[in-house]
Amino acid sequence: MSKQPDAIILPEWVPAPKVGCAEHYSGLTRYYLYKLANARLIHSVTVKAEPHQLTGRRLFYLPSILAYLKQQHKEQLESGVVYNVRKHAIVKKDGEIEDPLGEPETEGPDGAGAAEALNAGQNGADSDHGAHQDAEAG
Repeated sequence: MSKQPDAIILPEWVPAPKVGCAEHYSGLTRYYLYKLANARLIHSVTVKAEPHQLTGRRLFYLPSILAYLKQQHKEQLESGVVYNVRKHAIVKKDGEIEDPLGEPETEGPDGAGAAEALNAGQNGADSDHGAHQDAEAG
């Protein structure tokens, strides 16, 4: 018999992270959680010790946050538009790269196609991410 890994138990309600920090389970910032809650895209509640209190502790319903992220992922997959965070570009199904700050680009800097240019940038020598991981490990 092989041993099954222990199940991960997630909380139902999570507090807003400190300003500038990300919520542990979703990675969303305090600002974005409040923005989504105000737009009624996720659920939240204010917990007060006494009903007449003006302030309380804001909690966000984690299943609604995860459902929102799953829906966003599904919509992006269906639309064929994927936002490349590292390069700050939008890559479309046809391989065209659209720079939100500039003009659409169909070729990389060396004449390579858009997808090849992005892949080269992510896996190429200009990335210090791997070096950083190696330094942490050793």
